[in-house]
Amino acid sequence: MTEPHTEPLPIEVEAAAAWRGLVKNFGTLLLGEGAAAFFGLVTFLLLARNLGPAGFGLVSVGIALVGWLSLGVDSGTEILSLRNVSRDPAGFRELAERILGLRIVTSLTVAAVYLVIIGIGTRSPSNRAVYLGFVVALPAIALNLRWIVLGIGGARAVAVGNLAARIVFLCGVVFAVVPHHAVARVPFAYATGEFVYAGAIFLMVARRFGVLVPRIDVAFWVATLRESIPVMISSYARGIQFSFDVLLIGFVLGPRDAGFFSAAQKPVLFFGTVIGLFYVSFVSSYSAAASEFASLVLRRAVRTSLVVTLPVAFTVAAVAEFVIPIAFGHRYENAAPVLAILAWKIPFSALTAPFSGLLIGTGQTVVLMRNNVITAAVTVLGNLLAVPLVGIPGAAIVGVVSSATILTLNYRSAASRKLAPPLRALLARA
Repeated sequence: MTEPHTEPLPIEVEAAAAWRGLVKNFGTLLLGEGAAAFFGLVTFLLLARNLGPAGFGLVSVGIALVGWLSLGVDSGTEILSLRNVSRDPAGFRELAERILGLRIVTSLTVAAVYLVIIGIGTRSPSNRAVYLGFVVALPAIALNLRWIVLGIGGARAVAVGNLAARIVFLCGVVFAVVPHHAVARVPFAYATGEFVYAGAIFLMVARRFGVLVPRIDVAFWVATLRESIPVMISSYARGIQFSFDVLLIGFVLGPRDAGFFSAAQKPVLFFGTVIGLFYVSFVSSYSAAASEFASLVLRRAVRTSLVVTLPVAFTVAAVAEFVIPIAFGHRYENAAPVLAILAWKIPFSALTAPFSGLLIGTGQTVVLMRNNVITAAVTVLGNLLAVPLVGIPGAAIVGVVSSATILTLNYRSAASRKLAPPLRALLARA
């Protein structure tokens, strides 16, 4: 009697190899992010305790503005370049030099528009000085090829650069901000860290490909921007989902309430950053994988996301009232109930990441753009109603609803186009 065939099928072997590549990239990025998060946490705790809720809120709004500006600098080029480099690593240098040229031009354009808007729209001279200072970070953001180099195995450089940036930012806060309670110096400490981050990536690339020289290629820029417009719009819409609330709170309720909300956001943003690392790792691995086993990578990513993040959400919500006063001080007690609500964004965001990566990897950028725009509209309208009526807890509830909305839309888009199996099959064990 012959033994049953128990060796894995070739498709399972290939899928396992793709999954190991994803986990390796993600693990390297996570290791760097974990170390960087420690220094980042120390930095923000120092700022929160030294500057108080109002000053901390002002800095948080400024950093949120930088996040929005960086989307204009990127213009959707980063994630598409990651996809293209993952498919053809040999073409990295040619693509990277042209992308660098494009990003430098967009950074100068964005900076000019931002300076005019802040100069005209901000009444307080002290607030204006802080907001204007953050413009210095834009050139560094333009030069940073962090996600693109994942396609050539640059996860370690990204991790090292991220860690170095956070250490430099912390040193700037310790030596230039805290002794003088100088909130206006925070943007320059932040920008210095971003330049260090970009420099670490450049050093890694130079050892393998030589020094990259930004190149002018208008035809390539036009073609790239034409392809990346849906991704750029998606990025802006996602930026609205993640930062419109704190910006609205800062301008409607004031920097003090923005400080409370930002304190509540910090743990959730940390997990959001981890999910973002998983997302770019998924895009790289999924794009490099053959179509016949890419679906198995998706299935494993969805199941892992759910199993890991549900306990995290329960834990964060349960300990919020104890963690906030210990970490930020008793002046921030109003942030505890907000954190308990925001914690439920974590599993929704984690489940959304594979479906977003799937839509990018299969060229469904217009669909992804539509879904993000719809969710951004939910975020804006919800916050415009909730923040004046309910305050910062209302903004937290809107954040959870928005996270559930984008998950639902992305999953339905993938399933209706037969890009993903039904949710029950995705969650079932193989």
